[in-house]
Amino acid sequence: MSNPDNDEPPILAKFGSVIVDHEGSQLIQKTCIYIFFNCLICLSGVVVLAINGSVANAIIPVIFVFFAIKRIDGLIKGQIKDIIKITQMIWSILFVSGCILAIFLFLQVSSLLTPEDTRILPIGIVITFQLLPMLLIYYGTLLLIRTKRSTGFRLEVAARQKLYSDYRRWLER
Repeated sequence: MSNPDNDEPPILAKFGSVIVDHEGSQLIQKTCIYIFFNCLICLSGVVVLAINGSVANAIIPVIFVFFAIKRIDGLIKGQIKDIIKITQMIWSILFVSGCILAIFLFLQVSSLLTPEDTRILPIGIVITFQLLPMLLIYYGTLLLIRTKRSTGFRLEVAARQKLYSDYRRWLER
């Protein structure tokens, strides 16, 4: 808590800062990087949609990226109070990655069943594009398990939330 004579604001947590627990801080950083990487993938899809002339369809991914970046900022600063929201974000990314993987698996099976000269995509390209959703699902699952098991993660989120509430009280005085 800040001194009443001191007019400086209380500190806010930053991306690399450790408030209480180093392991919890590392999990927060990994979660933010995971969500940010998914945002970059989503924005690359927006570029593809814009190039193909589907600018109206690109609005939804842009809105998703805006809210995801807002959640990342909230997680870093301590605005997210509930760990369930963090796990819900990871679950939603896992679900979307699973849907993308299912689409690629469907394309691969349909390509294998059609004659070679009428295939939609070559099998090598389909297999290559399957690797990214598979890696996202794997890393997201590991991250989800670690955040659920880690007490340091809970302590770090609570400490960041305390810093943010001190900062809000300082602003309101």
